[in-house]
Amino acid sequence: MLDRETFQQLLSAAYVLQEQNEQLHPKPSRPDYTEALSDLVEIQSLIQTHQIDLQSAASLIASRVQKFTGADGAAVGLLKEDELTYHSATGIASDDGGMPIAAAASLSAHCLTRGQAVQSLDAQRDRRLPAELCRQAGVQSFIAVPALHDGKVAGVVELRFSNKNGFQEQDVRTCQLMTGLWADAIARSAELEWKQALASERATMIEALEKIKPQLQRIAVEPGEAQDPGEETPTIEPAVVRDTPVVCRGCGHQLEEEESYCGLCGSPRPSEDAASGDLQSKWASLWHLKQAADIRKNEAAEELERKESADAALAESKEDESALEAVSAGSVTVLPAAEKTAAVTASPWSSASQTRRWLDSFSTPPRRIWLAKHRANLYLATAAVLLFAVIAGWGSHSDPVSAARRGKYPAPPQLSLFEKTLVELGLAEPPPSPAYHGNPDTRVWEDERTALYYCPGADLYGKTERGKFSTQREAQQDQFEPAFRRPCD
Repeated sequence: MLDRETFQQLLSAAYVLQEQNEQLHPKPSRPDYTEALSDLVEIQSLIQTHQIDLQSAASLIASRVQKFTGADGAAVGLLKEDELTYHSATGIASDDGGMPIAAAASLSAHCLTRGQAVQSLDAQRDRRLPAELCRQAGVQSFIAVPALHDGKVAGVVELRFSNKNGFQEQDVRTCQLMTGLWADAIARSAELEWKQALASERATMIEALEKIKPQLQRIAVEPGEAQDPGEETPTIEPAVVRDTPVVCRGCGHQLEEEESYCGLCGSPRPSEDAASGDLQSKWASLWHLKQAADIRKNEAAEELERKESADAALAESKEDESALEAVSAGSVTVLPAAEKTAAVTASPWSSASQTRRWLDSFSTPPRRIWLAKHRANLYLATAAVLLFAVIAGWGSHSDPVSAARRGKYPAPPQLSLFEKTLVELGLAEPPPSPAYHGNPDTRVWEDERTALYYCPGADLYGKTERGKFSTQREAQQDQFEPAFRRPCD
């Protein structure tokens, strides 16, 4: 038993040791809550007034959130498509700054894919985090909060601690507040980029209109008014536009003053506001006139082509008649003029139209003519036969062959003749082939850390830190995936 004096000496020694430990490992002092709120308001004001850009906002948020929470490292990242870029990183996360990486290969992969905050007091044992990456980065505790924009994950704020149980609940709230500022900065940066793109597009359009303005003004001048090359282009007055003939917007037909609708296509007459005198309306009217002229030109060309075809057919008919007379004149028996005329008239070669009808009578066999006349009845009969076959159950599924005859992989589903016909005609989709799940009784090794299982003979079979043996059926029921994407035989 210790006496009173010895116990007092023991307490004094413990107090001295405690003071020495505090001097060697001082606890990081956390800033005052009022100071943290004032800094948050300052950062929000800078972001809303566009006094800092996206990169400066990321640097400011990373430094302040590390200061407020006492974290060993902080990272602020921006997600674009499937790449995560850390715009700012401090402390133990400084090596990741400015380097784009795949979102699935980052510490915040679970946070980015699920859109949910991640809080882990023991990061290297948490299945939501890559243990090897945490070990390499020296992360023992981890916080990640997603930044949302337009309902999607647009970025993330990470806090990394080198000790287990390194943060408290107030640190999580501080990280959430900072993430809100980061989401606001992302949204205002996207809005600013959209406005700049819109202004650039508008400036480009104005520049293009300025370039073609002289051409438009020259086109808008009346055709009867001549203009010298050196004369300045006059400004078009509304009175000039009123003299422009009103044309139909549908077909380009010129409308009379009393016509409210076009007599060709039935389109309504353009309103007076559309032809009031601005350059745009006059340009539209001229364009419709040009379209109407092109249509009339095409119609005239088609009419000329039809006339030439008719003339060619008439000339061919006359040549055929001359050739027939020459053949008749050169034959052994010379007929009199009256008999020759009767023979020519009776012959099917007397004209081109009769010759064509005579040849057409031999070109189509009677069988095809019958099929052409009764095609609709044949289609109706075929449809009735198919409907009767479906009702009667013709072509139903046959019993599937056992799996032992098919080998280790299951065969595709058996289709009836009617189902195959529907698939070939594109009226139905073929059913998917059954998946092969392997031998359910095979003894496999479950890795609880990666949610994978290994087949016998694999390199990591029975060698991972956290695992157990089970059957392949039990592993698949527990949602474990095969390590090499192939089930065990």
